[in-house]
Amino acid sequence: MVSSSEIKFIKSLGIKKYRQEYGLFVVEGEKVVGELLESDFTVRDLFCIEEYAGLIKYDKCRVITDKQLERLSFFKTPNKVLAVVEIPKNKYNIEQFLSQDKLLLLGLDNINDPGNMGTIIRIANWFGIENIVCSPESVDCYSPKVVQSSMGSLFRVNIYYDDLARAINNIKKSGEVYIYSSNIDGISIYETPIQNRAMLLLGNESHGIRNEISALADYKIKLPSFPAGNSSMESLNVGVAAGVLCAEFRKRQLAISN
Repeated sequence: MVSSSEIKFIKSLGIKKYRQEYGLFVVEGEKVVGELLESDFTVRDLFCIEEYAGLIKYDKCRVITDKQLERLSFFKTPNKVLAVVEIPKNKYNIEQFLSQDKLLLLGLDNINDPGNMGTIIRIANWFGIENIVCSPESVDCYSPKVVQSSMGSLFRVNIYYDDLARAINNIKKSGEVYIYSSNIDGISIYETPIQNRAMLLLGNESHGIRNEISALADYKIKLPSFPAGNSSMESLNVGVAAGVLCAEFRKRQLAISN
């Protein structure tokens, strides 16, 4: 069973202010909760419908009705299980970043769309990118929509929120890391040298990267349209661009190491 007060509390975690106040967020669905239970994240509470209780690898599951799950869920079609999870209290360690071989970091400047944020987290996970630094104005990675769209990758990528200019300057001072800014007026990624230690900056869906952030970059790059300069589109979706750029970075970094 779940009480009305518990339902009210869990629903409050859909709001960033309360997630930050209580240090908790919500994870939903078989796939994502399954990934959660394989991670180091701490589960505070877990609810599931009766048919799923014997299948889940968690011995403190609280069985609730389908109707109660609907009341708890942030989605139109709840999927069997919902967990309340502690937000990790880790702070980024620049020395930890720089100890990595074939280093690639992501810096996100005012990424507002939850779906794009979740996609970028999945891309980072796929390409072995362990750390993402986000501007404070970027969407909260623990919002229900980001958690869902990350499909479990959230539990395998370290995500930090900080003043992005300060973070970039600290990273540049601490080691030989080259900063790449994705800009509409940049040079083609295919004509730009890719270094073995790099940070890729991606910007707001509508306005791109702020000038003061882009100014910190060693290279301003873009994905060229085909034929070059002949596209009727202003830009690619930031999630799509992130995937193509990360693939190119990793391809060339692998070639450097070989």
